[in-house]
This record gives sequence, structure tokens and C-alpha cells, in this order.
Amino acid sequence: MATIKIVIRKDKINTHGECLVYLLYTHQELSVKLSTNVKVSPQYWDADAQKARRSLRGYTVINDLLADKKAQLEKFVRELIIQGIDPSISYVKDNFLKLIAPAKPTKPVVSEADIKLSKPFLEVYQIYLSNQMMYAANTIK
Repeated sequence: MATIKIVIRKDKINTHGECLVYLLYTHQELSVKLSTNVKVSPQYWDADAQKARRSLRGYTVINDLLADKKAQLEKFVRELIIQGIDPSISYVKDNFLKLIAPAKPTKPVVSEADIKLSKPFLEVYQIYLSNQMMYAANTIK
């Protein structure tokens, strides 16, 4: 049976004195650490409760985020078992990280034709000002 714990790596402390928080996934006596991209100072980490201590500012947000990521991993493993796929550490590591990775924002594509067809700034600003009903006419001037 697979187990999931939330742990920190005390051996890798950055210059700000913080450690990365990991999801430790264990299956058939093999383990893999999946990064949550959350950093916590070791003095604010409760290893027994597997969460940030109340003395850390913003601890509720951090604990909620970690609980959410743990729940996502549990759901992912449960779905694999239902589908009849063995949730091995290599399969979970490769596929779960792709699942939770944030999508990279794409830049809107603006062609030169769009730029040429757009109105000059001052015309657009005049239209904006004329549509403002909350200001008096002298204020807009």
C-alpha cells in the first residue's frame, strides 16, 4: 500500500534559512520526493503533524496549499489503482508532476495589422472619458 507524507529537507537550506517541502511518496518500500515548491524555515516546521507551526506568519495558507497537493496526489494514486495501473514511484513521479505543473502563460499574439488598425491613444482616451458618467464635465476637461 502506498503512503504519502509531507516532509522537509533539512540538509538543503537556502541562504534565507528555508527548506523545500516535499511530498514523500512510498510504494512497495521504495520512496520518491515530489517537490511542492513551498519553502519553510526548519524552526517553523512540525514534523510530527506534517505542517507549518502556528508561529509562522501565513501558516494557514501554507498548510492549506500542502494539504491540497497531498490530496491531489492521493486522488491521482487512487485513480491509477481504479484504472488497474500500478502506481509505481517512477510512474507517479513522471505523470503527477506533469499534472500539477502550472501552465506557462502565453503572450498574446499581436500582428502589425492590429497595431496599424488601432486608434491613437488620445482618441481612445477621449472615448473613455466621454463614457465616464460619474465625473462632471469640468472634471473630465
